[in-house]
Amino acid sequence: MSHLNKKIEDSNAAAGVLNNLNSFLSANACHKKLVISFFFAFSRFEYALKRTGYIVPNLSYAKPDWTRFAHDTAAQFNREQDPKVECALLYLKANPPKQQIEINGSLDWRDSAPVAGQVTLIAAVKWLLIIRNNLFHGGKFPLPVGNVADPARDDILISHALVILNEALEASPRVQSCFNDALE
Repeated sequence: MSHLNKKIEDSNAAAGVLNNLNSFLSANACHKKLVISFFFAFSRFEYALKRTGYIVPNLSYAKPDWTRFAHDTAAQFNREQDPKVECALLYLKANPPKQQIEINGSLDWRDSAPVAGQVTLIAAVKWLLIIRNNLFHGGKFPLPVGNVADPARDDILISHALVILNEALEASPRVQSCFNDALE
C-alpha cells in the first residue's frame, strides 16, 4: 500500500470514529453544544493559565497551576456581582460532582469532599477539575455503557461550571487577555 493510500485510509478511519462520536453526543443526555462549549472554554483557560505563568513548577511538562491561580485570584472573585455565580456555587456545594474511583477492578463513583462554610474559588476550582476529568477522560456515560444513573445532572454541572469559569476569567484581566488572544 502506498504512503498516500495509507494516509487516506487513516483519514477515513478517523472520520468513522468522529461519526460515531457525533452519533453518541447526539443521543447523550449532555447537550452537544454545552459539552463543546465547556471543552473549548476549559482548554482556552488552561492555555491562558500557562501563557500567564501559572505553571506547576518542577515538572518536565507544562501543567496549568489551577491551585496557585485560585489562591492568587480568590480576592477578586466576586460571587456577589452576578446572582448566577452565587447560584452556581450553592448548587455545586449542595450537589458536588462525583469523582470516579476504582474498586477491585471496577469503576464506580464517590461524592466529592464536602465544603464547610462559604465556597471559595479554591473549592470551586477543585470541582471544575473533577467535572473536566469526568468529561475529558470519558467517565460520564449513561447506563448501560457506563455507570451514570442520572446523566441529566451533567448538563446542570457543566452549565454551572461555565458560569464559574467565566467569573474566574473576569477576576484576572491578565488571564482573560490571553484567553481572548486571536479570538476577537
